[in-house]
Amino acid sequence: MDSTPVGIVGAGRSRNGLGPFLAGFLERAGCRVVAVAGASPERAHRNALDLGQRLGHAVNACRDLAELAASGIKAVVISSPVAFHLEALRVAQAADLPTLCEKPLVDEPQLAEGLSVIDAFRQARVLLTENCQWPFALPALMQHSAFPVVPPVRQVAIGFAPPRTGRAMARGLLPHLLSLIQALAPLEPDTRVEDICWDRPPSSELSVLRFRLHGAQADLAASLHQLEVSQTPPRPFWIEVNQTRFVRRVEGDYSFVFACGEREFAVEDPVMQLAQRFVGCVKTADQVSIDREARLVRQRLQLYQAILAGLEDSPCWARAG
Repeated sequence: MDSTPVGIVGAGRSRNGLGPFLAGFLERAGCRVVAVAGASPERAHRNALDLGQRLGHAVNACRDLAELAASGIKAVVISSPVAFHLEALRVAQAADLPTLCEKPLVDEPQLAEGLSVIDAFRQARVLLTENCQWPFALPALMQHSAFPVVPPVRQVAIGFAPPRTGRAMARGLLPHLLSLIQALAPLEPDTRVEDICWDRPPSSELSVLRFRLHGAQADLAASLHQLEVSQTPPRPFWIEVNQTRFVRRVEGDYSFVFACGEREFAVEDPVMQLAQRFVGCVKTADQVSIDREARLVRQRLQLYQAILAGLEDSPCWARAG
């Protein structure tokens, strides 16, 4: 089967970007990264050389987004800093290019425009998905007796050690938490965000962001726990569902193991699974999957917007800020 030509916006590592790693996963999933664009032609040239060495074949450097979109690619990955996502999304949508975008989808001041872009992708019946990988770990976790399989899901939390604190931490991690909730407890369109609170508890956790999701059927407590500040991966991470916690460990060969008490089980790299699903959707252009993904991305951005807005009114925000 022929490899699908893909372009990358932001293929470097200047701000801990994931472009080079996503490129490797996509090539293993059946794509060929053929072109990149960056913050400048010079940056794109450097990234193309570095990525070409990493992948073992030449990668073309494009002067700008327009040249990348017109380069013959069939899909695009946006892994640039979030401030540049919206422009790249607009170019990709105008060119009808299936798109995998790093999270968060858009910068905080651009949330309304982000919703409009999602709608434009959906109306054009073109795939738009976000790099939220942790739902892909759930099937493996659910196979083990430790997983709390009895519905309904009433509580979901994640713990992580991001490189930043405060609001920047929330912006980076909320999409992960929200995507897990969507996978575990499908939410109604009228789901509301309530009881938003950000506090610093007297423990080793630097801060905790808590909120509730409430709808016609949903009533779920969610929390995002900052465990420490870490600049170097692999960083500590856990998932908790109905008070049952699964702690991730990254082995020396970069394979993933989750532990719950004395039980341990391997999980295929969730980013690899996400890349495979993205490539499969690009190749088949399955409209059911495309529409479902658009609805999930839109709902996630709406909830994200409500949580960030609610932080300003939270009585805990002043103590956490």
